[in-house]
Amino acid sequence: MALNQSRFKSESVTVMMTCYHSTLALLIWPVKYLYNKLKLFLDLGNALLRFARDNISTLALKQDPDDSRILASLWDESKKRVTAFVSIDVNTWAQHRNTITDIGVSIWYPDYSGNSDINSYCWQIKDNDGLENRHMENQPDIFTFGRTDIVSEAQVAGIFDDLFKFSMAGAQVVIVGHGVRFTLGLLERYWKPPSSAIILDTQKIWQIQYQQSYQVSLEEALDMAAITTYDKNLLNNAGNDARYTLYLLQAQSRVTHIFKHSITQ
Repeated sequence: MALNQSRFKSESVTVMMTCYHSTLALLIWPVKYLYNKLKLFLDLGNALLRFARDNISTLALKQDPDDSRILASLWDESKKRVTAFVSIDVNTWAQHRNTITDIGVSIWYPDYSGNSDINSYCWQIKDNDGLENRHMENQPDIFTFGRTDIVSEAQVAGIFDDLFKFSMAGAQVVIVGHGVRFTLGLLERYWKPPSSAIILDTQKIWQIQYQQSYQVSLEEALDMAAITTYDKNLLNNAGNDARYTLYLLQAQSRVTHIFKHSITQ
C-alpha cells in the first residue's frame, strides 16, 4: 500500500513537472518565434542597407564629374594661361558643426614646370575662440606657413571677396578641397564662390585614381601618395590642412599627367 502511494506521488510529480514544462514551453514559444522573426528582419534590413550603401556610393562615383580628367586638362591648360589653384579648409566645433573655429586658404600659381611657391593664410574666428573638440583636437595655434590672424565672423565674407578679387585678376580660378563641397557648405552663410570658378575635390580624385568608392582622410590620402613634405603633427589646423591639400593635388596632378600621356602615346 505504501509502495503504491509512493509510486502515485512520484507519477503525480512527474505529470505536474511535465505539465509545467509544457506550459512554460507554450509561453516561451511565441517569444522565441517573435525573437527569431525580428532577428531575421533586422539581419535582412542590415544586409539591404549595406547593399544600398555600397551601390549608392558606386553609383554616385560614376555619376559625379570626373575630377581627375578635369585636373588633367587644367594641368595642361595652366601652362598656357595663368591658373590659380585656391585650396580652402575649415575647422568646426564638433558639438555644433556650423560653428567655424578657423579657416585656412592656400594659393598656388603653377608655372610651366608645375612648380612655383604656395601662399598660405590662416584665420581664427574670435567669436568662437576657446571652443575645443573632444575626440579630435582642432589646432588653431600651430599654423606653420605664416601668421594666424584673428578675425570676427562678420569679416569672413570680406576676406574671401578680397582674396578672390586678387586671385581672379586675369587668372582662371580653381577651388580645391578635400571634401570640398562640404567645406563650401559650411562657408555658405558667409560667402559663396564665384560662378566662374572650377571646383575640384581631392577626395574624388583619390577615389578615381585608386578605383575606390569609400572615402579617406586627408592624412590617409597624403600617406598613400607618399608625400614626405608634410608633418602629421601639424594636421587639424585649417591653414596647414589647406596647404597639405595642395601638396596632395600636386601629387595627383603628376599621376594624372603620366596616365594621360601614357594613353595618348
